[in-house]
Amino acid sequence: MKFIKLWSVMLLSLLLIGCGSMQKPIPITKSFYNNSGKTIGVLHTQAPEAETHYTGSIGLLDYAIIAGVNSDLDKHLRSLSFTEYKSFINSLKPELEKKGFKVVLIESTISIEEAEKLKSPSKGISQNDFSKYKEQFNLDFLMLIQMHSIGTTRSYYGPAPTSEPVAMTNLTGQIVDLNTNTLQWYSNINSTKIIPAPWDEEESNFPNLTNAVYQALNDSFRMINIELNQPKEKAVEQVTPPTE
Repeated sequence: MKFIKLWSVMLLSLLLIGCGSMQKPIPITKSFYNNSGKTIGVLHTQAPEAETHYTGSIGLLDYAIIAGVNSDLDKHLRSLSFTEYKSFINSLKPELEKKGFKVVLIESTISIEEAEKLKSPSKGISQNDFSKYKEQFNLDFLMLIQMHSIGTTRSYYGPAPTSEPVAMTNLTGQIVDLNTNTLQWYSNINSTKIIPAPWDEEESNFPNLTNAVYQALNDSFRMINIELNQPKEKAVEQVTPPTE
């Protein structure tokens, strides 16, 4: 499965780069917070399992060797739980209420399988149909926090490492106007943390590495909070969806 995942991720990245369809960040604006009294839902995806990620010039045989060497680390990473993720989602409710919104915390999460089917936004427009949330909860806006990956990353040349591992997380956050499907905020958060030596203390469950992973996750949450609490003056140019 990891071989399939490696090549799928590489292919997806090449397609996105080739098509030029990567959504640029859209900062939240002060004008958005003028929507006092409107209802926003807060939805999040299920946290993926933490795992090791490899970059560099790596063939399939190299990948098999690397995966074997890192099997104990992968097993440890998969055992980690991230209750901080749910706590962060819950913390968004009072923050948005301070801005004057009515807030609905949507308890059901988007599963890993469903999250993989979500389309990336393009040119300021969400490509997903969130109408069921709009109708069920009578929402004007939807905030979606998606955790894409968490764990460690390390560069290789063939089977040989060319760097020490680094803790990493990747999250995206977006706010969708459910009447127009336009993005009112979009951010792709990549957080990394240097792991203090020694990082490979397997007999004590990799304490330095584990702490760095949690610190990278908390840094991601902090960066999202900073963006939401530092709105920009200038309105973001949006693409108006075609009328039917």
